[in-house]
Amino acid sequence: MEKLIITVALTGNVPTKKMNPHVPLTPDEIAADVRRCADAGAVLFHVHARDAQQHPTLDPFFYKENVLKIKEVAPEVIVQLSTGGRAGKDWEARVNPIRLLPEMGSFTTGSNNLPGIVYENSPQFIEYLARIFQETDVKPEIEVFETGMINNAMYLKNKGLIHPPNRFIAYVRYIQDPKGDRQRKNILYKKVYPLSEREKLLENKYSQYLYYDPIFGERLEGVPIKCISTLYQPSKKVSELLKNPTSDKVEKKAIKFVQYLHDTSKVPMKKLGLSGSILLGLYTKKSDIDLTVYGRKNCLAMHETLKQLMKEEKSNVSSYNLNDLKRLYNFRSRDTHMPLEDFLRIERRKSLQGKYENKDFFIRFLIDWDEVNEKYGDRRYVPMGNARIKAKIVDASNSIFTPCSYQISNSEILEGKKSQLIKEIVSFRGRFCEQAVEGETIIAQGKVEKTIEKDKKQHLRLILGAKVSDYMLIKHAKNLSQPLEKRPKTKSRHIKI
Repeated sequence: MEKLIITVALTGNVPTKKMNPHVPLTPDEIAADVRRCADAGAVLFHVHARDAQQHPTLDPFFYKENVLKIKEVAPEVIVQLSTGGRAGKDWEARVNPIRLLPEMGSFTTGSNNLPGIVYENSPQFIEYLARIFQETDVKPEIEVFETGMINNAMYLKNKGLIHPPNRFIAYVRYIQDPKGDRQRKNILYKKVYPLSEREKLLENKYSQYLYYDPIFGERLEGVPIKCISTLYQPSKKVSELLKNPTSDKVEKKAIKFVQYLHDTSKVPMKKLGLSGSILLGLYTKKSDIDLTVYGRKNCLAMHETLKQLMKEEKSNVSSYNLNDLKRLYNFRSRDTHMPLEDFLRIERRKSLQGKYENKDFFIRFLIDWDEVNEKYGDRRYVPMGNARIKAKIVDASNSIFTPCSYQISNSEILEGKKSQLIKEIVSFRGRFCEQAVEGETIIAQGKVEKTIEKDKKQHLRLILGAKVSDYMLIKHAKNLSQPLEKRPKTKSRHIKI
């Protein structure tokens, strides 16, 4: 007899006790029916959740309760959580069940008419949901209600959004330590900042987070998807603080800063996030405000707003003064060696860092997911050793983003293996953002990588930030002649972006 996988959808979003007194709605009822169906031969269960009033819900709290009850009585079965839009149309609400990391989740690849409603699944939402499956490694059940959806499913598979890599490239920042100066839920943590300390820690205690990546051609820090218990989202932190006002001084000032930038830049609130120690609840009284902006257009608008605010006399935002920069130099020089004079000349003109009401801030600009034009495996990167080069910046339009990049010309190898011309400088570290502008001649030192496209085209790029010896200095700089203490401030005015 041919083997058959039996999938059971016990509840759905529509049935009520009035329609059928036997329909299971509570976690206990659903779990009991799962056990009975499993005993009859079913192995996969499509689960919908109901709230306390037995209404359809996408709330992860109720989904989690269902999963726990099911696994308690039938640990061998496969649980597949619904992402269906009948229980709510909000994108984040629909993907929340997948972030609970069940074995499977439903993935409808198009829109169709259902009795009384349009079951809407836009192309944008389909791709977004596919990325969530990719990030979490949850297996999708592709649901096809009509033939047009088959094309959508094939399109997504060809784009590589269905079967993802099994890790997140991530770098350790906080670890539990009985002598730590940060506390959450009665557990002490310490911040691990220097690159050398991070790598040594992983080698000695957590070697499972070090792996060789064949695409990037080197050993990287990466967390296996199955080891991730919680995914912290900067934009959700903003949403939480707006919905639940806090009396904590650090969080209060952080959300006030977010609101201020939202009002002045007109960047949508949902495209702003709080990261760093505030996101994790591991901040101290001295912690900076780490802000994230999503989307190229939003980032450019915010960057322009910051530049204007830093010029205004009555603005709450100011650039760093000389003492601030010297303090920043003492901190960063542990990880990036650079003469103080060069550091001051470069950092003084940056707009993504400064002070808000005397509180340090750093803003990270990120393009949105739908603006990413590279997928894992599209290119291969081959390490080619280290080099020190001289070059001219010809395009710095991506210098504010993380990762940042600079297109260069007339590159000259000053030290290292002579090779073909290096055409690009890239860094994944925020400190190398806004490092140079177009027309400037720079001296940079870092790791040379050969980038190989699928069509076999190749070019060289210089990567900054992996070693303390990496740097980028300005040989002929623009707008650096004016003394730091005498930069003009203009009168406050309304900013239109």
